[in-house]
Amino acid sequence: MNAQAFLRMYHIKCAHIGIAPRVENERAFLQMITKSCTDEVFRLRECGIESEATKVLVKLMATKHCTLTVLDLSRNSIGDEGGKELAYLLQHNNSLTQLDLEGASIGHVGQKALFQSLVHDNTTLTSLNLGTQGTNGRNITKNHILRKLDLSDNHLRDQGIFTLANAIQGGGLAELLLARNDFTDHGGAALAAALTTSKPPVYHLDLAGNR
Repeated sequence: MNAQAFLRMYHIKCAHIGIAPRVENERAFLQMITKSCTDEVFRLRECGIESEATKVLVKLMATKHCTLTVLDLSRNSIGDEGGKELAYLLQHNNSLTQLDLEGASIGHVGQKALFQSLVHDNTTLTSLNLGTQGTNGRNITKNHILRKLDLSDNHLRDQGIFTLANAIQGGGLAELLLARNDFTDHGGAALAAALTTSKPPVYHLDLAGNR
């Protein structure tokens, strides 16, 4: 791991929230990184990371030498710009299999970039969590690589479920989490029809809290 890059992330974080960097806080941040990250797994949930710090991370990881398989940036406000940076990562990284962006404040533009990168450029990512983004599902596109997709706590409603059903038809999803998306039996029927085409079939389906 590159300590200088992580120190730069700390300074970006300080500038973002308007505080002066302190040596003792630098040490604490690096200790947190050491505990949370290895060459294969980065778990940086709720660490105050935003788009500029995401750019530093992506620069570290978008190389053929990267061995990272799991990246968790959930509950960080990385926004659309951070989403676009991660889309770039997915275009240039050959090792990442799991990406957790739950509650990362990624809007329409960032979500569109992410899904487009999965369609055209990425062949390794099998698990994607975009829960609690406020998405309506209009950016979801066909993908046959993903095995797990978490869209819980969004605003898909029936129209978003219709888009999702079309995208997953004939795909290979094994887990699909759609809790609390405010869709009705109409969306459920479209989803059920799409899931009958999954090979192998979905073994974990969460539809809790819908209508």
